[in-house]
Amino acid sequence: MLGTPSKIQMYRKDQHKYLCRSTPRFGWWRRLEPDGTVPFFKPPLQYDVDKETGLEGCDKSPELAVDRVVWDKGVYTRPKIKSTKTIKELRRSIPEPAQNRPENVLTKRRGSNRDPSHLIVTEAEGHEASLVCNSTTSDGWDVVSLREGNIATWQSKGCTIFVLKRT
Repeated sequence: MLGTPSKIQMYRKDQHKYLCRSTPRFGWWRRLEPDGTVPFFKPPLQYDVDKETGLEGCDKSPELAVDRVVWDKGVYTRPKIKSTKTIKELRRSIPEPAQNRPENVLTKRRGSNRDPSHLIVTEAEGHEASLVCNSTTSDGWDVVSLREGNIATWQSKGCTIFVLKRT
């Protein structure tokens, strides 16, 4: 979302409406956990071409970005326990390895490449394959870092880094 002149002009018309009342565009998501999904515009928003820059300009239909429902900004991905059991009974029902782990601790994901045919190739600093692989919050596809010469691939047992051979 670039700040092109036509987009800025649209926001200036009614900033409260087009920014503050557009939760997917401008929302603060509490308790966002790994694999949590914030809403996207479905169908995707369409934009006019900015006359000055030739880039993506203002919305073709600005009303489509304005909230029509009240969003629950507490995004959870794991089911929350709603029970009348005592804490002692709940602790007994939790498997041993998970007992000492607080609910909101970030854990390394274990093989969640949703589309193995999709590959991200990057030369950008900060997008090195080793950083992506070692991050507890990374999510998505396999990454090839041309800067580092490595590929991070997600398999069933976690992330694996391979060194690319240059010919």
